[in-house]
Amino acid sequence: MKYDLISLEEISKWNKAIESLNYSIGHSWKYNEALSQANATGKIYLYSAQVGLEKLIIPIQERVYDGVKDICTPYGFSGFLYSGKWIDFKELWYQSAKELGYVAGYIGLHPFISSQDLKERLISTRDVYALDLEPSEDELYKNLQGKGKKSEVKWPEGCKLIESQDLLKSLFYE
Repeated sequence: MKYDLISLEEISKWNKAIESLNYSIGHSWKYNEALSQANATGKIYLYSAQVGLEKLIIPIQERVYDGVKDICTPYGFSGFLYSGKWIDFKELWYQSAKELGYVAGYIGLHPFISSQDLKERLISTRDVYALDLEPSEDELYKNLQGKGKKSEVKWPEGCKLIESQDLLKSLFYE
């Protein structure tokens, strides 16, 4: 069992750590490098762990206040990604957080690619709304026609159609 903190200066190491996992833009080096240029509140690392053949990654932002360190996930959707099961990594995650001196962690998970066995253990306080943007707007509305109420449309699990511009604005500009 081992873990590593990969800095943004280690581009090839970062890219190699994520290459075998189904990652999102929030896990990529380019995204986190851009965030680090725009946000100077803490240093961004890729936490990478290995247990046997299984691996875990998560981008973290280390923040220090009055000599005390905590971590958070950088802005956007990233969170834990791993092969295997969360139970394989739980103890290593807690042990390494203690060794690194973190007193708290504020971790956001990607709503669609984070592992189900971890999501089932968490408390969700917000809804996430998603819409497949591949079809044109006309195609999206055409697909709704003749299917009864829009609320009866079979959206992917966890997705809802929002038509109110005021509601959309409130979700993004609270």
